[in-house]
Amino acid sequence: MKETEVERFPARSEDGEYETTIIVFQSFIDTATRAHPGAVAPGLRKARTIDGHACNRRADGTFEVVGDPIHPGVVLRRVE
Repeated sequence: MKETEVERFPARSEDGEYETTIIVFQSFIDTATRAHPGAVAPGLRKARTIDGHACNRRADGTFEVVGDPIHPGVVLRRVE
């Protein structure tokens, strides 16, 4: 399985106190066959802050930071 960066963007908390960059990674699964030796299928995506903390993507398009002891549970929105 291979993992590739597919997106990177700035994000900020609603109160404006915390701003970071979110990086989205896409995994690709090897599905090679004799007929298609280089075939891959897209797998799961995961998001992390620039500092490496995991983010949960929420249904409303925001991201919740998990595993960051300084900003636990902070919700971030993409900065346009």
